[in-house]
Amino acid sequence: PETRGHIDELNEFVNDCRHDPEKCDLNSANISRALHTLHGSADMAGVDSIAVLSAALESHIKKLIVSDNRLADESVLSLIEACSNCFTSLLDAINNPDSRLPDWQALLDRIDEQAQQLEAMTAAQVTEPQIDQEEALEDEVAASAPSLEFEVEEEESISPPDSTTERAPAVSKDGIEYDEIPGDEDLIE
Repeated sequence: PETRGHIDELNEFVNDCRHDPEKCDLNSANISRALHTLHGSADMAGVDSIAVLSAALESHIKKLIVSDNRLADESVLSLIEACSNCFTSLLDAINNPDSRLPDWQALLDRIDEQAQQLEAMTAAQVTEPQIDQEEALEDEVAASAPSLEFEVEEEESISPPDSTTERAPAVSKDGIEYDEIPGDEDLIE
């Protein structure tokens, strides 16, 4: 029941987003939480197919959010929908001993492909004009920054104690002299 509830959340997000683009924000939706919990539940139950697939989709969605691609477009929606359908098919197959597991590896490849496209798109966003703008801004900041000069005063140097100076023995309140530790004659000063 819990697993199907998380799958329902994925389906609701896809349906809501297709009806109202304002609801396509991946960050404000419960998509990451649903996928994270789905992954954890499947992992604990030993259902590797759902655990691996949900972890991959969760990771991709988190990368979308971090890269400021928070609004799900149709490619992301269809990916979420395909994974949701696969989760349902996998659950049905697991609960029916005579069923074959559906091919979920193809969805992993699809997630990986979209992740690579995202990386390429993110890398392409750092273009030459942007780099020139950043360098100009750095030059402007450097030119407008006040010059800071510090005067360094000479510090009084403290010399180490002279080894020829006689040391006073340290005596505890119980009368034990700490300078006279048995076996200290083997120590090198």
